[in-house]
Amino acid sequence: MRTFDLSRFVCTLTLIWVLLAVPCIGVTAHSGRGGDPGSAQIPAVEADEFVSCADQAQVPTAECAALVALYDATDGPNWTDSTGWVQMDEPCSWNGVYCEGGHVTSIGLDDNGLNGTIPTALADLPALTSLYLDRNALAGSIPPELADLSTLELLDLSHNRLTGGIPAQLGLQSSHALRLLALTANQLGGGIPTAVSYT
Repeated sequence: MRTFDLSRFVCTLTLIWVLLAVPCIGVTAHSGRGGDPGSAQIPAVEADEFVSCADQAQVPTAECAALVALYDATDGPNWTDSTGWVQMDEPCSWNGVYCEGGHVTSIGLDDNGLNGTIPTALADLPALTSLYLDRNALAGSIPPELADLSTLELLDLSHNRLTGGIPAQLGLQSSHALRLLALTANQLGGGIPTAVSYT
């Protein structure tokens, strides 16, 4: 007659319990920092998620703020491609933004569904050499503050709905490096500043 081995039975049950319990480890709610174990907490912000310009370190805060101002003033959430904008904390990886030496040097958002006005905050991009905002639905006037961009060489605002005159400051070659100003297919009036290549 076969005898019943109680110790083997207990070990078997223990093994089964371990196998069933192990997959459940770590399923309980994350406690968060300093929270009570088992209490549900809102997940921490991802390291690369955009919170504010002050929390990113890729470009100066003022330059980041200028980009955000552009996004806000031109209906950024409805752009054709707004990849990265106010989502990732690396402004130089935002669609159409190019940087060099820790500064924004070029913005290329042509034919991208921008709708709104050009913010004066763009004057806070001291290393900007090219700005392409053509083939959008931008309205309002051209900010004279763009003339403060002493490194700006190429400015293409053509095929928009811009009104008003062309800021005379954009023609002062002695004050900046502007070589090309493209403004065709707008509703602009007034004269053309001297010493500017107008297309």
